[in-house]
Amino acid sequence: MVRKELVESWEMKNFSKNTFKMENCDKFRKKNKDKQELFRFFAEQFDDAKIYTEKEINEKLKNFYDDFAIVRRYLVDHGYLLRDQYGKEYRKKIDLAE
Repeated sequence: MVRKELVESWEMKNFSKNTFKMENCDKFRKKNKDKQELFRFFAEQFDDAKIYTEKEINEKLKNFYDDFAIVRRYLVDHGYLLRDQYGKEYRKKIDLAE
C-alpha cells in the first residue's frame, strides 16, 4: 500500500491524484504517463553518484510502497535505475529525461 502522506506530498508536487487508484492503492495505474511520472518520483529518491546494493534500494523503496521488489523491477525495466550484470549493484540513471 502507498503511504497516505506520500500521496498527499504527490498532490502538493502537482502529481496526478490518479497515479494510484485511490480506492485500491496497491495497484499501479494503467496509463503509461502516470506510471512514468511515478517511476521518476521514485528514482529521484536516489543520489546520482552513489552505487547501491539491492538491500539499500529495497530499504528506500519500502518507505513508499509495500511491494518494493516490483517497484525496483519496474525502475530497472523502464531505465530509471541501472543494474550491473550480476544484479548486485544499482545506480540511478543520471539523465531521467532520456
